[in-house]
Amino acid sequence: MNNELTYNDNYRSTVAKNTRFYRIQRNLSQEELGRRIGKSLGWINKLENGNKLTKIDDAIIESIAYTLCIDKAWLLDDKTHKVIENMSIYSPIVRLRLSEEIKDIADTIEDLKLLTDMQLKILKTALEFI
Repeated sequence: MNNELTYNDNYRSTVAKNTRFYRIQRNLSQEELGRRIGKSLGWINKLENGNKLTKIDDAIIESIAYTLCIDKAWLLDDKTHKVIENMSIYSPIVRLRLSEEIKDIADTIEDLKLLTDMQLKILKTALEFI
C-alpha cells in the first residue's frame, strides 16, 4: 500500500504554517530541522512556504513531528495555526506564554482521551465539587 499523502493547497498551507511555528518555538533553524530529518535546507524552505513537493509521506510528517516533539496531528490541524494567528495582537512574550498554555491544554486533552469511562465518571464527579 502506498502511504504517500495527497496534498491540496489548503492542506499544504496548514502543514507549512504549523511546521514553521513549531520549528521556531523549538529554536530550530530550517537547516537544523532538515539535518535531523534527513532533508536539505531547500526542501524545508519549500515545505514551509507551501510549495508543491514531489513527495511527502506519513514517514516524513511523523519524522517532523517527532523532531519538533509534537503530535503528528498538530502539523495536520488547521485550527492550531488559526489560534496562533489570532494571538498576533499580543506582545511576543504574551504570545509565547499563550502558545505554551495551548500546548499544555492539548497535552491534557490527549491525556484525557486515554481515561476509561469509569475514570471519566470519577473525574466528572470530583469536578462538580470544585
